[in-house]
Amino acid sequence: MNSGFPEIALLAQGFAMCAHRNQRRKYEDAPYVVHCECVARIVAEYTDDTNVIAAAVMHDVLEDTDRHGRGNVPGVRDTITDWC
Repeated sequence: MNSGFPEIALLAQGFAMCAHRNQRRKYEDAPYVVHCECVARIVAEYTDDTNVIAAAVMHDVLEDTDRHGRGNVPGVRDTITDWC
């Protein structure tokens, strides 16, 4: 993710990278977190809400990893769980 993203989104990216560290994209041999970053870039085109952008980065952590409830980027977990 580029350095123009807000700090909370960069923290979320780091968390997502750790959570998805052993996962690869299905149709290409790229780290799965690439998908999460692409979603965050799309969301950032529509809003500048930093929690929403960070939630976009982490959108698959709760459903596709074993990180359910372990670890937290302040403010982001509540945003994600409010939407689920």
